[in-house]
Amino acid sequence: MRTVTPVILSGGSGTRLWPLSRGLHPKQFMNINGQTLFGDTVIRALALPKVAAPIVICNEAHRFLAAAILQEKTAQAHFSRKPHILLEPQGRNTAPAVALCAMSALSNKAEPAGSAAGLPNNIRKCGSAAARAQFRSPH
Repeated sequence: MRTVTPVILSGGSGTRLWPLSRGLHPKQFMNINGQTLFGDTVIRALALPKVAAPIVICNEAHRFLAAAILQEKTAQAHFSRKPHILLEPQGRNTAPAVALCAMSALSNKAEPAGSAAGLPNNIRKCGSAAARAQFRSPH
């Protein structure tokens, strides 16, 4: 089975749940019943079999929020590899973000080449069992 590199796209301008979410604190970082959508996504990513260090792409303004949640969730999961955070100065939509993450994964010499799993962080537990099943070995 190949190694899976989780790619977490954490963009957003905080306009969909305004006034609760804002540009500097969008919905993926909002505390909802003690959890964040971003944190739930990190947990789902780390639960994948043969998982490499996740790659997160987020807005530069959210780097500290993302780093703090990543540190907390990787420690809880006893995950020893350091996630990679890529910063975008401004949102450019999904395709450029995915391309940047793919280039980062290919240039990472510490992890062998494998598959990438794109994980949206704006949903809660929707399809997590299906995502795990997708990466199970057929043997």
